Amino acid sequence: MSDQSTAHAVPRSCLRQVLGAVGRVLAGVARGVLAAGPATLSLLVAVVVVIRLTLMDRAAFLAPLYYAAPPPALTLAAAAAAVGWWVLRRRWLAGALAASALACAGWTWATMWQYHPPRVSETPAYRVVFWNVARGVAGWQRLAATLRRHDPDVVILSEAAVHAGIVAQHWAPVFPQHKVTIAAGGLALLSRLPIERRGGGPLGDRSYGLYQHVVVHFDDVPLHIIQVDIHSHPLKPRWVPLRALRGLLDTLDGERVLVVGDFNTPSESFYFRPLRQHFRNAFEVAGRGYAATWPMPVPLLAIDQAWASEEIDVLRCEHVRSWLSDHALLVLDIALPMRAE
Repeated sequence: MSDQSTAHAVPRSCLRQVLGAVGRVLAGVARGVLAAGPATLSLLVAVVVVIRLTLMDRAAFLAPLYYAAPPPALTLAAAAAAVGWWVLRRRWLAGALAASALACAGWTWATMWQYHPPRVSETPAYRVVFWNVARGVAGWQRLAATLRRHDPDVVILSEAAVHAGIVAQHWAPVFPQHKVTIAAGGLALLSRLPIERRGGGPLGDRSYGLYQHVVVHFDDVPLHIIQVDIHSHPLKPRWVPLRALRGLLDTLDGERVLVVGDFNTPSESFYFRPLRQHFRNAFEVAGRGYAATWPMPVPLLAIDQAWASEEIDVLRCEHVRSWLSDHALLVLDIALPMRAE
C-alpha cells in the first residue's frame, strides 16, 4: 500500500513541476510580448529624434521615417511608451519616456505654433485661399460655399479634378466674378482679377509632381503665382521636384512671386533650405495657431504651404480646419507695396 502511494505521488509531483515550468515560460513570454510594445516605441522615438536632429530627410531611405514621425507624433509615441512601461512596473523607464514626451511636446510648441497678430498695410490688401479639396468627395457645392465665406480674390485648388461641366454647375454660380484656369493633374485657379496663364507641367518628371504658372494683375501690379502639387510617394526623394521648382523660380528673379500648394513635404525639410534664401514661409512670418495641415481631423504635418518673395507683404496667414477635406484650408492676406524708384 505504501509503495503504491509513493508511486502515485512521484508522477503527481513531476506533473506539478512540469506545469509550473510551463507556466513560468508562458508568463515570461507574456511579459516579453507586453514589453515589446513599449520597447519598440521607445526605440522608435530615440531613432527618429536622432534622425530629425542630424540627417533629417537627406537620406532617401530614412526620409519616410522622418516624414511619418513629426514632433506631435513623437510626443504621442513617447507618452504611449511611458504608459506601457508604467503598466509593466518599469518605473525608471516610464519616467524616462514621460520626460521624453514632455520634451517632444515642448519641441512641438516651439516649432509648430505661431503667434503673429494680423498686420495692416497702407496699400490694398488681397486675399488668396488655397485648399486641397480631396477630389471633391465632400461635394462641390459644399466646398464652393465654404470657400466663398472667406471672400477670396484668388482661389487655388489641388486635387480639384474639375472640368468645364463642374465649373459651370458649381463654381460659376458661387464665384460669378472669377475667371477659372484648369491645369492637368487636378490643379485649378479662380481669380476675380485679370489673369494670364504662363505655363505648367511636371516638376522633374510627372511622377514627382506638377505645377502651373499664372500671373495675376493686382491693380496693374503683376504677381506670379506658382501652384505646386508634389506627389506623396514615400520612396520618391523630394529634392527632385524641389530642385526643379528652384530652377523655375530662378527664371523669375526680380519678380513678385508667390509659391502655393500641397508640397507633401513638411516645411522643416532640409530641401527647403535653398528656397528659404529668397522666400519666406507665410505661416512662419504671419501665422497664428497650429502649423500642421494634414491629416484632418488630427493634423500632424505642415505640408500645405505658401512661400512669398521679399517684395510681397504677408499680412496674415491662417489654417482653417474643415471636415470637408483631409487638408486644412490656407487663408493668406497679402499686400504688394510699390517699388521704390
